[in-house]
Amino acid sequence: MKKIVAIALAAAFTVVAGTAMAADTADLDVTATVISSCSMTGGTLAFGNLDPTNAVEVTASSTAVTVTCTNGTAYTLSGDDGDHAVAGQKYLDNGTSTIPYSVSIPAGGTGTGAAVGVTIDGTIAANSYNTATAGTYTDTILLSVNP
Repeated sequence: MKKIVAIALAAAFTVVAGTAMAADTADLDVTATVISSCSMTGGTLAFGNLDPTNAVEVTASSTAVTVTCTNGTAYTLSGDDGDHAVAGQKYLDNGTSTIPYSVSIPAGGTGTGAAVGVTIDGTIAANSYNTATAGTYTDTILLSVNP
């Protein structure tokens, strides 16, 4: 009889243990979304020293501006008229005198995921500063990059 009870108990534990150890599976969905985005660093467009007694056209280029956009993202670049513009004409200003200038900003491009240098060219026309007073002239243009 002891043998029958032992076999019955062993069978009962096997059924209980088999049920407690049953395996199951489920899926875990993993997602991420890469967004189209851009960032930009500014720079300086320096015309250098201007000699009003020899007021020739002066050009300058800045490659310190960088644009970083998501790989494959088309972007546009733009700039405002600056802090001292009048009727759409940009001016450098020293507080008492101004010098007109122009800039050329590329229209845009396509992001690579890495920082890309952007060349911004500036021009001061000949004879546009021959009556300028001595001093340091400045202006600030707000650049924008849009994906």
